[in-house]
Amino acid sequence: MNVLFRRGWLLLIIAGLPVPVAAQVVITEIAAFAPTDHEWVEIYNAGPATVDLAGWKFWENSTNHGLTAFQGDGTLAPGNFAVIAQKADVFATDHPEVAGLVFDSSWSSLKEAGEEIGLKDSEGTVVELFSYISAPEAALGKINLTLADYTDANWQMQPGLGTPEQANVAAATPTPTPEPTPTPVTSPTPTPSPTPTPLPTPTPTATPTPSATPTPTPTTTPLPSPTPSRAVVINELVAAPTGGQTEWVELYNRGMTAADLEGWAVQEGSGTRRTLHGTLAAGGFLAVTPAGSLNNSGDQVLLLDTSHVVVDEIAYGDWDDGSASNNPPAPPVGAVLARNAENVFVVSGTATQGQPNRFTAVAQPTPTPAVSATPRPSAALTTPTPVPTRTPSPTPTLRAAPPVTATPIPTPSASKSKESLVTPAPTRTPDVRGSQRVQTTAAARAAVANTSVTVIGTVIALPGMLGSQIAYVADETGGLQLYQYSKQFPPLRLGDTVEVSGIRSVVNGEARLKLANADAVRTLGDGEVVAATTTAAALPQLPAGMLVTLQGEVTGRENESFMVDDGTGEVTVALWRDAASEAWPILGARVAVTGIWQMTDNANRLRLRQPDDLKILTAPATAPTAAPATQEFPRYAIAAGVALVAAAAGVAARRRAATPPPPA
Repeated sequence: MNVLFRRGWLLLIIAGLPVPVAAQVVITEIAAFAPTDHEWVEIYNAGPATVDLAGWKFWENSTNHGLTAFQGDGTLAPGNFAVIAQKADVFATDHPEVAGLVFDSSWSSLKEAGEEIGLKDSEGTVVELFSYISAPEAALGKINLTLADYTDANWQMQPGLGTPEQANVAAATPTPTPEPTPTPVTSPTPTPSPTPTPLPTPTPTATPTPSATPTPTPTTTPLPSPTPSRAVVINELVAAPTGGQTEWVELYNRGMTAADLEGWAVQEGSGTRRTLHGTLAAGGFLAVTPAGSLNNSGDQVLLLDTSHVVVDEIAYGDWDDGSASNNPPAPPVGAVLARNAENVFVVSGTATQGQPNRFTAVAQPTPTPAVSATPRPSAALTTPTPVPTRTPSPTPTLRAAPPVTATPIPTPSASKSKESLVTPAPTRTPDVRGSQRVQTTAAARAAVANTSVTVIGTVIALPGMLGSQIAYVADETGGLQLYQYSKQFPPLRLGDTVEVSGIRSVVNGEARLKLANADAVRTLGDGEVVAATTTAAALPQLPAGMLVTLQGEVTGRENESFMVDDGTGEVTVALWRDAASEAWPILGARVAVTGIWQMTDNANRLRLRQPDDLKILTAPATAPTAAPATQEFPRYAIAAGVALVAAAAGVAARRRAATPPPPA
């Protein structure tokens, strides 16, 4: 009995404690900062043998999440990475560069503030279990992959959208010193026009003065100070070269260290890309020939990093990027478009490939003198010197926001009914910004995918409420999600009236606008946000993206959502991002909920934005006895009991085998 007792308790201890084993497969990167459906976790095989991950589980929120091989055969070779994606098809779109093993899984949301996660093998054994640190703004990467250190000493923020299937980047220890101001290259006093315009009557001055081209300021343009994440910029381009020359786009490294451009790309408006290789020295220039052809009248040039994140961009001429009126002019034949000290692109008559930009007047065509028997003083009025179009002024302000006098700034009405969405939108007469017509959000939701759309609406969800890359605007026809891949939004407040330009796209059945950068959002005024009162029965008939409110009784809970019944029906309500466990309302409580009505391929739900969106009106008269939360340990205890019985049976069997049979 003592042997049985000792062995049984040994088995109970081994089976009952979820102590991580010496991990061969470890978690190495966590993208909790990404919006819902875009989250992912990277794992790494640190052992000497290939591991078959069939039947493995990702442990999160006290729940086992299964893994389904989406890309690859499901086996992880030694020294290789794999990705567990919240939605593998979305991950593949976000990270087309990842060619290795990708698993599809499903969870509600990784908490940016940190939570317990882990891996279990096909037998349910805990392979790794830990709580990660807060990471609200970037992917969290493990530096020493084999070290069981889960503090910020070994987990650091990763650049861009993370480094899936790549080695993680340790934070730089030295503090960079400010970049010295480059020595200005003094240029001689430029002659504004290579060929002076002949005048019928000599002027008293010794030097002829051209009448059509203003004299440019003959100063060298020092390049702006670098931003850490934007050290490499588009610096100069030629779109309309003279005969025998080629188009080119020049890059410049404003940083203090060499930039690794391996896998970067220069993309022009048609979508064709020229992939870059090698490094660009600090203060160095690189001329790139576009893979496609730059349009003379207008085009767009993007500089993309290895994750296809837009590092820098320029749209010029009549290219419609949603705000064409802000574009610098297209350079005429032989001229360049160059960045000046104010980070504004202007036309210059001098190409300075491989050198600091220098700005001179664009050469004027030599006019044919008018044939006149008798020169008249007013001849200049009847035969003006031809001036090429799109020549900028000496002090251009081409990137300044265009005046908004064409569209009056809407003001909120104090008498607005609480029954409707308070959205201070202007009168819907056709309005045009550049070449793009301003539309309602309803028209934007119905627009053809990948078309340019401009809307005016009220901010009803700020970036960070539902995801760091997501915001929402609404007007009287509904709402619309705004998505900015690099999280570049201007400062916004709830109730701001904004004009937004972007590309219409769809994710999980929900329409949204993809924004190029922070300039795609322009604030027109401010106001207030009031949700539309509705019922559960009426919700399916409302347009998606609206901010609505309703009251009802909490009738149940499912995953990260709870159910509210208002007497007309039941609606699913999702808590705000990173909601604490104590935020859950009690079963039977009467609540008022305010949120964005989301209609997706997966489900229709009311998404709360912040704690103030949930108000407990009355608690249940008798608080229901909470059902015990599902625990993982009882399953281990059951396994221990089974092992104990098996051990007892084994001991009894051995004793019977050792006991000689009784004599006949």
